[in-house]
Amino acid sequence: MLAAKLHPPLRRPDTLLRSRLVDALREHVECKLQLVIAPPGFGKTTLLVDFIHEVALPTCWVTLDQGDGDLPVFVAALVEAFRRRAPEIGARTLAALQAGADLERRAGALARTLAAELDEQVDRLTLLVLDDFHEVNDSAAVTAFLDELLRLLPDGVRLIIAGRALPNLTVSRLIVEGQLFGLGEADLRFTTDELLTLLRRHGRQIPADQAAALVDGAEGWIAGFLLSVPHMWQGLVSRVIAARGEEGPLYEYLAAEAFDRQPPHIQRFLLTTAVPDVPDLDLCAALLGPGDWATVRDAVEAAGLFLTRLPGPTGAFRYHQLFRGFLQARLRRTAPDEFTRLHRQVGDALARRGDWQTALAHYQRAGAVAEAAALAARIAPELERGGRWRTLASLVAELDRDAAGAYPDLLVRACRAAIMIGNLCDGERFALAVQEAGRRRGEPVTEGWGYAYLGNIRRLQGRTREAVALLDRALALAPEEGMLAAQAHRQRGAALIVQGDFAGAVAELRRALTSFDRLGDDYEAALTEWALGVACSRAGELREAAAWYRSSLERWQRLGDAGMEAEMLNCLGVASADLGRLDEARAALEQGLARAREGGYPRTEGQILHSLGEVLLAQGDAQGARRVFERGLALTQELGELWAVTQLAEGLALALALTGECAKAEESAHRAVALARRQESAYLEARCTATLGAVQARAGRRQGVATLRQAVAALEQAGARRDLVRARLWLAQALCGQGAWDEALTHLRTALALAEELGTDAALAVHARWDAALFRQAVGEGIAVERLRAALARAAEPVPLAAPAPAPELPALVVRAFGPGSVTVEGAGELEWGWEKSRQLFFYLLAHGPRRQEQIAAALWPEASPLRARSALYDAVFRVRRCLHPQAVNRRDGIYRLNHELITFYDVRAFERALLAAEQARPADAIAHLEEAVTLYQGPYLDGTDAEWCLDERRRWERRYLEALERLATLYATTGQPRECLATAARLLALDPLREDIHALVIRAHLRLGDRAAALRHFEQVAALLRVELGVEPGAELRALLRRIRA
Repeated sequence: MLAAKLHPPLRRPDTLLRSRLVDALREHVECKLQLVIAPPGFGKTTLLVDFIHEVALPTCWVTLDQGDGDLPVFVAALVEAFRRRAPEIGARTLAALQAGADLERRAGALARTLAAELDEQVDRLTLLVLDDFHEVNDSAAVTAFLDELLRLLPDGVRLIIAGRALPNLTVSRLIVEGQLFGLGEADLRFTTDELLTLLRRHGRQIPADQAAALVDGAEGWIAGFLLSVPHMWQGLVSRVIAARGEEGPLYEYLAAEAFDRQPPHIQRFLLTTAVPDVPDLDLCAALLGPGDWATVRDAVEAAGLFLTRLPGPTGAFRYHQLFRGFLQARLRRTAPDEFTRLHRQVGDALARRGDWQTALAHYQRAGAVAEAAALAARIAPELERGGRWRTLASLVAELDRDAAGAYPDLLVRACRAAIMIGNLCDGERFALAVQEAGRRRGEPVTEGWGYAYLGNIRRLQGRTREAVALLDRALALAPEEGMLAAQAHRQRGAALIVQGDFAGAVAELRRALTSFDRLGDDYEAALTEWALGVACSRAGELREAAAWYRSSLERWQRLGDAGMEAEMLNCLGVASADLGRLDEARAALEQGLARAREGGYPRTEGQILHSLGEVLLAQGDAQGARRVFERGLALTQELGELWAVTQLAEGLALALALTGECAKAEESAHRAVALARRQESAYLEARCTATLGAVQARAGRRQGVATLRQAVAALEQAGARRDLVRARLWLAQALCGQGAWDEALTHLRTALALAEELGTDAALAVHARWDAALFRQAVGEGIAVERLRAALARAAEPVPLAAPAPAPELPALVVRAFGPGSVTVEGAGELEWGWEKSRQLFFYLLAHGPRRQEQIAAALWPEASPLRARSALYDAVFRVRRCLHPQAVNRRDGIYRLNHELITFYDVRAFERALLAAEQARPADAIAHLEEAVTLYQGPYLDGTDAEWCLDERRRWERRYLEALERLATLYATTGQPRECLATAARLLALDPLREDIHALVIRAHLRLGDRAAALRHFEQVAALLRVELGVEPGAELRALLRRIRA
């Protein structure tokens, strides 16, 4: 099945190459994402098959189905598709799939892992085609994964998505960047000219007006779907036009025309093999009995009946989706019992093969509810172990309710799966079914699990009062020492934390911890210790909270759970901040943030961002805190984490107030209060109300005092001592601002006493930054002088800023084109290009400047077709960018430009610059410039490269080099430097030995040195050379020099 999904359909010789559409896709192949979206029958797959053959780029193909909506299945299919091109790709991604839990919530991390592997290992421009994407479009995990993959997609990978509806992806950024192109239904409709071309190819002629009527009547898709059936062409136009008045889709009418013309044995074969998604020869034998089914399959294919064979040894094939749908509908209508029997048979055969999920779908279609439920119960543990929560929840949701009720354990697993993927609606349905099954079977523990899971769902929905009541009912049904009681106590403790009953929460959680330790469940014990830390922290027992967090962290480290390790680092960071150890807190939080991002835990990342924002506020970095809170809000809102969104909105209100944006701050605080109310959390509402009052007071609004009084009363009732310190300090500051000094002093003293009980003055420094007037006035009156002075001193310290991340630097390239040609990265050695054409592209753009793609293609691939040449160009551009830098080659409006900022030295440029300087200089200075130029010339331009464009450049620069040697030799001669003249002339004559004027310079230089014998020998050598090569005697200048030698 997987092999069939990863092979594109074979290209059929009788289909029409739709050049206008292939060219459109090719013109936009540099876009990160291309979409081909249209209803069934418009030829989307055929177009993509033609495109990948014409463009001739490596292609990874995945035909998707509903099962791929499970993130692990989808990612595994993508990795396998890439591995067919490069077997080493995806090792880390597959390891993450196998080792990680909670994969649905870690889609972003998986995408980042795969993107990194593709960036490292894809060495050619590669297409990834996802066909039938509508099958997975409703999977939030798959679309979240693909969104992140698109954001990080390496330059060497291009994504093409085909389907019936626009994908649920975030594409606004791609649109702005010009990285998205699409073809829709209007583009894919067949034109009259395309229809006439197809008919002519098969020896058919019809008038253009009839062709236009056929295209119009067939809604644009008829040529792609049915015109490969030659025997249907007779009278086709009149039938199509007549069929417009009939009920039902037009393709059903025409498919029936094709089917009814077949002999009975072919009709039976078609109806039977349309039942499985991908039939093969073994399935044919199982359904039809013994026979030569390969021959029948080949006959069906030869008849043009929409059958496509798939590669591989099993003889697998598939039908066009519209034709298969027609065949299944006819079988169901004409032989309903046979339809049911065949689906059951296919289910049995696939179950024996271990393809349980597909088998289950066939049982469902056959109405075999008992078999479907039994198979689901059998495969549920495997799906759970593999983290395939979405598949598990969806397959149980589709089961017959009564049949599923026979397997309570299956319902429990489904409930857990639904909660894991955030599908609380299905989770509630499963929990109620578990309760009902327990009651019906007289199993109180099963019924109790239903109440426990429903209570957990109510807690997640923010309905904590209901949650506590449901968990109480679970406890009433649970054995005291069993897992159900332990779970119910833990969930009840978590609900009480939300309600603000911290003492009650600690009692419940301690009972749960004792049970989990007795049961030997380290995982649940670690979760419970975490919750105990939260409860103690909220109650103001900060050191006890830190102890619970450390114990939990140690358990998670033993268990090897990176996600929970990040959670505990967050909690320890918060505890350190509460105790005033801000640098220690920030270090722990940044470590936790890195762990959360590495492991792909977005919920934990959102929580840590809130904690980090609060630390930044405590350190006085309000702007930094604002950025962190805003980033956290964007993340948690997408995840639907109501508690985290509330806390981040509250933190953002404080940051906005400190930066002077009081109106926005009050709006954010009001939002936090409203969100807290929705969660039925008196504690969270009181905390957010305190923040609202503080913001109102800072904005000069008198109602701030009344709001703060209300918050103080609520926090006192909740026993939230840590937050009470903060609220009383704000109230004292607000009263001081209104001149109510005596009452302000009362609240200040109460807050100081409470902070002393908690063992930390961390809040004082924060409030000193918020408004120092109260503290200064209190110090002046001798109140808590040392503590308040210390807080004022900490508030006056400069804000510790993180070092800015260095901007990615462009590589510094040293380029030498004279000689073999080389590109060296300073400090890293000479580049290995991997492909000669990418090297040539670099030097071509360096030599010629900006060029249109047609010019480059013609120069570098003169023998290739335009389409193949452009494909090769895209590949070469990718390789240059991969070798050098993503910005090494830029493209705009079809013109490619080399980024010259990368090049710190280019010998050709330096050579040309030296020649220009020599032309403008006095003779003595010109010699130095010419010496520099001829030293730079280390051989012919790109010696060894035989491309035509290169030969032209080589001839040009050799001519300039010879001119430079000639002038330099002449200047040496005229300035009295005969030895230098001889050496330079020798270099010139080695390249152009028949230059009599240069030979004359050599003879004069010998005479200048007083060496008549050498001068005579050189003349005799030149004379012999001229007689042999040209059949001439030396010219007048050389003969005059001979007379001078002999004189």
